This record gives sequence, C-alpha cells and structure tokens, in this order.
Amino acid sequence: MSAIEAVLLDLDGTLLPLDTDAFIASYMEDLVAHAVGWGMPIDGKALSDAIFRACLAEIENTDSTLRNSEVFWCAFEGLTGLSARAYENHFDRYYGEPFASLGKAYAAEPICRDLIALLRQKRKRLVLATNPLFPRNAIEARLCWAGLDPNDFEWITDFDNAHFTKPHRAYYAEILDVLGLPAESCVMVGNDGGEDIAPAKSLGMGTFFVEEYPLREGLVHDACPRGGYADLLRWAGQL
Repeated sequence: MSAIEAVLLDLDGTLLPLDTDAFIASYMEDLVAHAVGWGMPIDGKALSDAIFRACLAEIENTDSTLRNSEVFWCAFEGLTGLSARAYENHFDRYYGEPFASLGKAYAAEPICRDLIALLRQKRKRLVLATNPLFPRNAIEARLCWAGLDPNDFEWITDFDNAHFTKPHRAYYAEILDVLGLPAESCVMVGNDGGEDIAPAKSLGMGTFFVEEYPLREGLVHDACPRGGYADLLRWAGQL
C-alpha cells in the first residue's frame, strides 16, 4: 500500500461536533428570519423550500462544467422567479456575523485541534472535505466554531470551487486531481458511511469512520478503522 500523503477530513459531525440534522434546522430557521428584513417577495416557507430544493439540485448535478454555486443560483431563480444577483449580496452578508453567531451553540473538541497539529507535524497534506453546499465564508465560520484555522488546510471544498457534492465519486476524484495524487496515497476521515466512507473507499482511498455522530453506519465496510475522537488521534499517530 502506498504511503499516506494526504488526509481528507469531513467537518460537520467529524471535526465539528454537532448533530447535522439539528444544525440544518436551526440554520434554516435563522436564515429565513433574517431574510424577512431583506424585503424578499416570498414567504418564509417558500424560501426555505426553494433553498432546500436548490441544494438538492447541487447534489443531483453531474455536469462537470458547472460549479455548485452556478447550479444553486440557477435553481433558486427558477424556483422563486427572483434574481440571484439581487439577493446574492444579502446572503453573503448573512454568512458574516449573523451566521457566525450560531456557533455559540457548539463547543470545539480539543482532540480535533490536537489531530490537526499532529497531522501537520507529520507533514501530511490536509484537505477539508466538507460537502460543498455552502460558500467559503460559511465554511470558515464553522471551522472557527471547531477551534480550527482555515490556513491549516491546503484545500477546502466550497460551492464556488467544487463541481460536485457528496456522495458522488466525482467529488473525491476532483480533490485527487487538485492534489495530483493517486487515491491509494490518500485517506478520508468522516462520520457518514454513505457520503464519506463508501465513495472514498470505492476509489481506493483509505478511510476512518468517526463514531461520535454516526450517519449511515451500515454502509461502513468491516475492515474500516473506526472509533471515537481518542481512537482517531491514536490512529493518526500511526500514519
């Protein structure tokens, strides 16, 4: 087996301890509440539904010529009849202070900071392989909630630089292309058997399943290393 050169790490439920479904619910409620003040001619439920369906369009997209952000805004316009250009700045400002304030509900896991420090000490190339449905500032805000520095990562997938989402194999293939590495020299760390573990493994990557906030655990293969945060740190020490 090739030596591990790069470690891909999921964010929500992995580096950032949170229940993803609960977080999405509170985030959508907060976003809709702020959107009322933007004067959008659409009610809260219709806006929430449009955002959800536009995100679904990103997930379903297989056109490698389109960035996720292009797919999202095209779908959003089609669903609402509203101009993306007219409201894009409002969304961008929301992902500043209003969105960042949601982080008060979450506590960083010190072991995750130790993990990143250890991997950097070992000179591993680090990728934040978070599902790229969000703009960069929203991802960096969640990294801050986790007590981590965006500069620790060589590459961070976001909806402006990625053309696919999880669980597509193409999402991981695009990261490999950016790194210029074969799958065998990379390992994916995540808490979702369907989005993190299975597709990465299918390309030939190594994997580690984080059991703290497990999702789709039934899709994790028997030979996959797994465990809680302390187990993850010990495993990383052996890379």
